[in-house]
Amino acid sequence: MAGLDGIIKFKKWELDEKRRALSKLESERDEIQKALRCIQNERAAETAQVLGEVALLTLGSYLHGAQIKEEYLCEKIKTKDDEIVLAQDCVADAFKELKTYEIAEENKRKSQKYQANKQEQDNLDEQGLQVHQRVK
Repeated sequence: MAGLDGIIKFKKWELDEKRRALSKLESERDEIQKALRCIQNERAAETAQVLGEVALLTLGSYLHGAQIKEEYLCEKIKTKDDEIVLAQDCVADAFKELKTYEIAEENKRKSQKYQANKQEQDNLDEQGLQVHQRVK
């Protein structure tokens, strides 16, 4: 039983580590999305402030640069999403592995309890037979 307890403890720790890694990836994705929203809001604000020809000339360059940044951030989000999917798969696999060991431990406990109950019942049956033979 001690062997399974140690394995289960290790598997729980391993699962927690994978969950922390997944959480970190999701946090990084959220930060990238926040930066993307910031650029989009900034671009909308700059477009709304265009008043003259000079501003109109510089706005084109600004919008082009903002578009490049948006495309870059969108690609980073896609990459991060792919990493998150892989991390979620790792967490699911670790959870399944942990459950396998927990079920094995539970089955072992049930088997031991069954054996103990069977031994007790056998002892009681033996005592009953002895009493019955004495009475005859």
